[in-house]
Amino acid sequence: MTKLYVAQETENSCGIACLSSIAKFYNIDFRSNDLINLRGGNFQGNTLLELKKIAGSIGLEANGYMCTIEELEKCSHPAILHTINSNGFTHFIVSYGYMNNHFLLMDPALGVLYYTKEELNNIWATKSILLFESSKKKGNQNIKPSCKKNYIRKYLLPLINADYRLLFITFILSAFTSLFGVASAVFLQTLVDTILPQKNFQTLLSYLLCYCCIILISQIASYVNTNFIITQNLFFNIRIIKKLLHKIFQLPISFFMVIKTGDIISRLNYAEKIQNSIIYLVNTIIIELLMMFFSIFVLLWYDWSIALATLLSIPLLALITYFYSVKISKQNETLMREYATFDTYSIDTLSGIREIRSFQKEDVFFRRLLSFYKNTQRTSRLLKHTNTNYELSIGMVSVFFSFFTILLGSYYVMIGRIHLGALFAIITIVTMIIQSSIKIVSYAVDIQEAKMAFKRIIFLLDCKTEKELLTSAINNDFTMKEVVINRLEIKNLSFNYFNQPLLLKNINFIVETGQIVSIFGTIGTGKTTIINLIQRFYTGYSGKILYNAHNIEEFSISGWRSMIGYVPQQTKTFVGTIKDNITLFEKNPDTKRVFELCNQLMAKKELTDSITLDLQIDENGSNLSGGQKQIIGIARALYKRPKILLLDEPTSSLDKESELAIINILKEIKNELIIIMITHKPEIAKLSDKIYVIENKTFSCNGNHDDLIYRSNMYSKAYNMLIS
Repeated sequence: MTKLYVAQETENSCGIACLSSIAKFYNIDFRSNDLINLRGGNFQGNTLLELKKIAGSIGLEANGYMCTIEELEKCSHPAILHTINSNGFTHFIVSYGYMNNHFLLMDPALGVLYYTKEELNNIWATKSILLFESSKKKGNQNIKPSCKKNYIRKYLLPLINADYRLLFITFILSAFTSLFGVASAVFLQTLVDTILPQKNFQTLLSYLLCYCCIILISQIASYVNTNFIITQNLFFNIRIIKKLLHKIFQLPISFFMVIKTGDIISRLNYAEKIQNSIIYLVNTIIIELLMMFFSIFVLLWYDWSIALATLLSIPLLALITYFYSVKISKQNETLMREYATFDTYSIDTLSGIREIRSFQKEDVFFRRLLSFYKNTQRTSRLLKHTNTNYELSIGMVSVFFSFFTILLGSYYVMIGRIHLGALFAIITIVTMIIQSSIKIVSYAVDIQEAKMAFKRIIFLLDCKTEKELLTSAINNDFTMKEVVINRLEIKNLSFNYFNQPLLLKNINFIVETGQIVSIFGTIGTGKTTIINLIQRFYTGYSGKILYNAHNIEEFSISGWRSMIGYVPQQTKTFVGTIKDNITLFEKNPDTKRVFELCNQLMAKKELTDSITLDLQIDENGSNLSGGQKQIIGIARALYKRPKILLLDEPTSSLDKESELAIINILKEIKNELIIIMITHKPEIAKLSDKIYVIENKTFSCNGNHDDLIYRSNMYSKAYNMLIS
């Protein structure tokens, strides 16, 4: 049953984890990463209906029902149950049947559970289920089954191989210093049994000086080894973070719709845990293994019976470790997930501090954030208790075997089987063997945290990049010949976000250089989605988007976007100067062009004389007005010298005078590029050369202001309401 357990990757991905578990049950290879590889939308499966749709895409047949606990008891097929968790949020679990008066459940947050009818009834208030009666394939699958991969060989070993020389040196140095531990025991035995009985001070002094020199060399080797470890640690951490950051910047937009910022940051922070585990393995565990075997060999040379008694402790320690490692693994996974949730809500809350302060909701958000932190501490406390119990258990075993071997060795001294010096050496060696055994078996516990960290990092590394998803590109080196009049055309475009109803249907659209074209419509009609499709943020649409009669998929993704300037509804500012934000931290920016653009766009001194290009912008642009941010966004897009300018509500934060000034600038430059502007303001759309009105999923009509105003349509109604 434990093989069917699938932990949820994020706070609200329990539904996908349940599907993954059922896919395992029916021997279908499915990973949550595969959903991100499709197209934008809701991948989480927040309702049973959404889960049913996703199940169909991976070859599972499922149907939703309402049922009682008695009916569920008789069910022999896997079923996803809609429950409410302790935080009051929707949560999904899987029921795998009823046996021995208990329901066998797979909870993505807690693990494999056995609930009585009463216990399940307390959390299953909705009595709704999604029943999986077979795994018959249904037509063409949207998601191709993924091959099982050796992630350690694919991702981890290449990172480690770069440091194999350093790791080998640290291994040799660690082995060298560790052997002195065994040598110390032999020295003690020689000192007691041979040197001291001679009563020769010169011999004693020479012996001690020799030993001190060896210890000094050991300390120097340890010092050098530590410095090598620090160096390797630095190189490894930089490499893995570099790989992760590079991967994150290559992931599709849909990834960031699924994974929250705090969750991504928490996964980045786990890199150090993996590094610590590698260092611990190379410089501790392998060395301890060698030292343990060497110590056992020496102990056998002293007395085989004492060696045998000592060896009996190892399987017992291993058994205790196995028992606790399972519990610690689950608790570690829960703790990491809860810290990721806390990070997410912390970022979300602190970024909205102005709104919280304005509505005087400090206490509400304080308690909300504190409750998430308390959850992490409760799990942390439980984990610490488990670790403490584990340490107590292995401590008691080590004390018992140490006592027994010392007692046995002392008895052998009394009967003359061994000498007193040999007893001292045996006690030292036995202690070393038991301590080495504890370190080795404890690594199985310590590595659980690294395994969980590696698993969470692999989720990032194993997602396909945007370029990998755009497999339909014909020629990534395709270049367009320069023409005077460029033309962008959309033909019969239809699109829906994954797991969502159709949003756009049979969209047809033409715009050329020299035109300002507006897409006019109400909120939520898909205007911004059209802009995103032009930028190739999403795939999976039907129809064509053509640029100068060439499908835009013929261009490399970087080549295509290099021709586009985009101004979003809300301009994102970064910590840096205004010039940095316009040039996006270009190494050798054209300062003269930046200054000219700002002067052009400065209507009514939006960027006042006191705000220079070298002004440092605070986090989220808190020291700028909304209008100033929008002007920075427009300047950023124009600085790029694009061939296509996409504007999404570009003047929503500007006053009328500044708004008109921006439109006039666009009219001045329209002969140089294609301009597409999204707006729901009829007074702005009026100033365009052509207006496309979107309603009921398609363009209902198009034309200039004079064409549309005398006809009955959404635009004319909105304009008449404005002037009436």
